[in-house]
Amino acid sequence: MGTLERKEREKEQRKNDILFAAEKIFYEKGFETATMQDIANYCELSKGTLYLYFKTKNELCIAIYSKSLQIFQKQLSEKISETDDSLKKIQSIAPCFIDFIKKYPAYYQAILNYRQHSSLCSEDSDFIRKSSILHKEITNLIRKIIEDGIIAKEISSDIDSEQIANLIWNEKTGILSCATLSSKNGLDYEACNSVNYFIEILIKAIKEKELE
Repeated sequence: MGTLERKEREKEQRKNDILFAAEKIFYEKGFETATMQDIANYCELSKGTLYLYFKTKNELCIAIYSKSLQIFQKQLSEKISETDDSLKKIQSIAPCFIDFIKKYPAYYQAILNYRQHSSLCSEDSDFIRKSSILHKEITNLIRKIIEDGIIAKEISSDIDSEQIANLIWNEKTGILSCATLSSKNGLDYEACNSVNYFIEILIKAIKEKELE
């Protein structure tokens, strides 16, 4: 391994160590109470070194948000690969998201808080760019399900795949990303049922009508 490659790996490892520390401290102390000094102390770094990797606490939260999208994207990809039926794939999206919340409540919270933290970060932030790419990849994953369903004549050909994908998954208006599926005591099952019901109604609306 060359010197440059080794340095890059060390840099990436340090970034991951900082992110791990931030997740732990934000969870224990809360975002408002936690400080960059707390995170630096946990990593045994100077605060100046910490700022070389993350400019603000908000950037750290965006990095955690990106990590949450990566986890959900992997989980969703695995789930929809279990069937070739496009309608069943769409039907599985809501349960998959709810399962994600159960397993990773802190990462779900990062999704809910994305807009708050992104508005306080520089628009040219690498972390904002990365999260935007991941968000788009998830949207495209859902859009492809719909387009494949149209080709297979399982979904009506007059459906706008991009609009439906955004309706399901969008950082501002999507039924999944905006629905409050958790509470202080855990999952809000009434809200979960509402999301599942929405998906059922959506499937009925986009399903290719059988010829009489």
